[in-house]
Amino acid sequence: MQSQANITREFREKQIWAVRFRGGILLGLAALYAGLAATGAVPVNGYALGALVPLFVLNEIRRQCHRRGIHSDLLTELCVVADVLTIGVICYFTGGVESFFLPFLFIQVAGTSLHVNFLAGLKAAAGGASLFAILCALENVGALPHSPFMDAAGHTSHCLNTAYVASASLLIGFALFLAALSTGYVAKRLRVREEELAEANRQLVRLYRETQRLSITDELTGAFNRRHLMKRLAEEMSRSTRYERPFSIVMMDVDHFKKVNDAHGHPAGDAVLKEVAARAMGELRESDFLARYGGEEFAVLLPETSLDGAKLVAERIRERIAATRIVLDETELAVTMSLGVATLPMVRKEAADPIADILAAADARLYRAKKAGRNRVVASDQPIAEPAGQPGFGEATPELAHA
Repeated sequence: MQSQANITREFREKQIWAVRFRGGILLGLAALYAGLAATGAVPVNGYALGALVPLFVLNEIRRQCHRRGIHSDLLTELCVVADVLTIGVICYFTGGVESFFLPFLFIQVAGTSLHVNFLAGLKAAAGGASLFAILCALENVGALPHSPFMDAAGHTSHCLNTAYVASASLLIGFALFLAALSTGYVAKRLRVREEELAEANRQLVRLYRETQRLSITDELTGAFNRRHLMKRLAEEMSRSTRYERPFSIVMMDVDHFKKVNDAHGHPAGDAVLKEVAARAMGELRESDFLARYGGEEFAVLLPETSLDGAKLVAERIRERIAATRIVLDETELAVTMSLGVATLPMVRKEAADPIADILAAADARLYRAKKAGRNRVVASDQPIAEPAGQPGFGEATPELAHA
């Protein structure tokens, strides 16, 4: 998006520059014509100077539109047509091929190439040439009066001076025409390069985001990886300590995970881990954080959560996973987890390594949940009740016990 915005801004700036350049040419051409007419170098024609007024007006309209970011293809086409018609008529009635204003027809082609595109510049050139040819044809059949050069008898000095001016003007106009063609081609190539660079930039952004995602994500489960967990844990611990806000962590471990690997193979174990991670994520808030700590063990970071709140979250996760049934080799297996909960206020603030302390506290309670029979949440150091009779991981449900 940023690259596209830059391209649009550069295009608008180029348009504004082209309008200013064309306006300067108009003003300079009018001043030069008036000066040469005053010295007698070119014939005086007030209609020609008057016809330049609508060109100034059109140029100002285009300048204001480009300044305000208004790009109307219809307005541009109308301006181009009006310019070509006006300049063609001025050229014809001020000397035909020796008209002082003939170079401006080529300037119009160059301006159109800059304002619109290369193809529009060619259309303007073709339109100007066609208009001039039509006027010459009408002159040839007597429908229009002959130009001053045609009427001049004996090639007078005044006529020769005018012819010199016309010759120089034609050379300048031809040079400007070639410049317009070159500018149009270069501008077209630049636009192609800009589009290619913009697309390459978008691909780089996508690759960067994908690389960044892979660097912090566990490929198997889709949860965050341990390295990102430790970084996020340090940030949350620091924030919680600074603002004296509660912060909790839950350590979770799949019960009897080795049994499924032994009985069904590692692909089945991978499927179980993915299912467990997905179910656990479904019970968390957007601000919570699930990471794979290692093997079949997961960690959940709960910002702004007290010990009681963390215990409720852990219990929801345990119940959600306990209700899960995974079909492996046509056998439906029950999944259970043991969970240990620890909260930041439980960790001594003067501890040398509070991160290690809170992880150790949560892990110790996870171990106590395992020792107490698994499939439970332990959030304190109080004695634990006897385990309820629930199927552990790897145990077939009663319905499929004999499947």
